[in-house]
Amino acid sequence: MAAGGGQAAFSFLTNIARTAVGLGVSASLLSASLYTVDGGQRAVLFDRFRGVLDETVGEGTHFLVPWLQKPYIFDIRTRPHTFTSNSGTKDLQMVNLTLRLLSRPDVPMLPTIFKSLGTEYDEKVLPSIGNEVLKAVVAQFNADQLLTERPHVSALVRDALIRRARDFNIVLDDVAITHLSYGSEFSIAVEKKQVAQQEAERSKFLVARAEQERRAAVIRAEGESEAAKLISDATAAVGTGILELRRIEAAREIASTLSKSPNVVYLPGGNNMLLGLNPTGLGQVCTHNLFSEDFLRGPVSMVDWLEIENKRQDGRTRLYLGSVSRLGDEVVGEELTLRSVEVSSCQVLISLGKYKEMVGKGGRPRRRKRGGEGDFGQGRGLGNSALCYDYFTVVLAYAS
Repeated sequence: MAAGGGQAAFSFLTNIARTAVGLGVSASLLSASLYTVDGGQRAVLFDRFRGVLDETVGEGTHFLVPWLQKPYIFDIRTRPHTFTSNSGTKDLQMVNLTLRLLSRPDVPMLPTIFKSLGTEYDEKVLPSIGNEVLKAVVAQFNADQLLTERPHVSALVRDALIRRARDFNIVLDDVAITHLSYGSEFSIAVEKKQVAQQEAERSKFLVARAEQERRAAVIRAEGESEAAKLISDATAAVGTGILELRRIEAAREIASTLSKSPNVVYLPGGNNMLLGLNPTGLGQVCTHNLFSEDFLRGPVSMVDWLEIENKRQDGRTRLYLGSVSRLGDEVVGEELTLRSVEVSSCQVLISLGKYKEMVGKGGRPRRRKRGGEGDFGQGRGLGNSALCYDYFTVVLAYAS
């Protein structure tokens, strides 16, 4: 009984082992008979007896005969490829170009691609045809045309590459030249050319400006000549009044300008038109004894009014000389002397000042009383209480 029980147990274990082995072999055979094609992929079957099958297997799980058949998976999604090429232009300049392609296989032609190129078809074909097409197209243009006609160059490259890739059953979705650069020597030459062009344009501008300035000078000279002729004719017809008017207007303008300047401008004692006075008289004023008794007689009597101020600055005595014709001859004719000061020479400078009249009773300017020891010493004179109306020219004479 014991021997029979042991034999039964052994048989049971043997059956279990056989079943396990059979299940393992079956599972292995089943696994070897199935293959999966993921999304965006296609499969090509190779049969040991028939070779590469002409049909392309789509996505999903499929059966095959183990050992007899073998699947090859292809990615049919668009993939980018980038490569560079050093090409020569029509004018023998070297250009560096970077080309980017978006490619995918022609799905119905996958068996043919597998037979002729294998699974790495794109790496075998695209760089070679890309360099070939780039060199052929770039050689048709000069170096500068690659920039000015870049869209046309890109179109030629794209069309040529699409045709060449179609011969290998490859579809190109996009072709683009992403980078273009020249050699260092050509870049330096282009920069020098641009600089020369800018210099040429600048020279043209300078010539044009000089021509315009020349024309303006001619027109201005013609206008001044015509104006001088008209003034000469007017002077011959009506006298020199217009010249005196112009002298006064010039004196007013100069005095107005100098009044706004804090500086002191010294003028020589010779002939000078800037003061609106007779030049000959002015020269005699500057060389006479300014404070002598004949000061208001002779050539100096043309001055409308003067005031001698007995105030010293830095040991000097100041003389104001200007136009106040509205005060009348009565004031002008008075003799003014300066007490205990003798002047033998002077320097003349120009300044501007406006003085408002301090009106007394009756609407006439007030004046100081005769005599006394005021600012004017002996005799009559105008004090600070009756300054002149408006100076358009003021002459300051300093005595050392």
